[in-house]
Amino acid sequence: AWAGGRDRSMSAGKSMDTSEIAAAIRNNDYAGYQRARYPAVTDGDEVVFHDEDFSDVDFAKFNMGFMVFINCNLDGAKHLSGQPVVLEKCSAKGIDLRDTSTIINAKQSDLTGMLYDDQTVLANDTISSTLTDCQLDEQAASFLRERGVTIDE
Repeated sequence: AWAGGRDRSMSAGKSMDTSEIAAAIRNNDYAGYQRARYPAVTDGDEVVFHDEDFSDVDFAKFNMGFMVFINCNLDGAKHLSGQPVVLEKCSAKGIDLRDTSTIINAKQSDLTGMLYDDQTVLANDTISSTLTDCQLDEQAASFLRERGVTIDE
């Protein structure tokens, strides 16, 4: 049961409810996303989601910026991009990172069944994705390490 959506982090000195932003993303509603996000969260500020269900969501049209997912379900999600995207204690089984360029910092998350291809870029000249205490298929781990991703077990 992925319920909730209350952001317990502090942004601009107050706790922010990100459930409207999450609902807009789930409904693939870009206009609703813009209304819910701005001006409450400006570019460069973190948007933190707690306990949200984003399973099978296509993030393609959403400029994610600094997004933090804590205890969220991202199973089968695709086109997740941002600089960086933080996953903490998330289920992201079968997450589709094909044709995706992003920095992902994941901790204690399940990334088994991850989909990737030659267009998957999770590191660049200045920064690389970091996966710490994550569940990952051996083949995916090898692929990611070859491309500069730091994996700490």
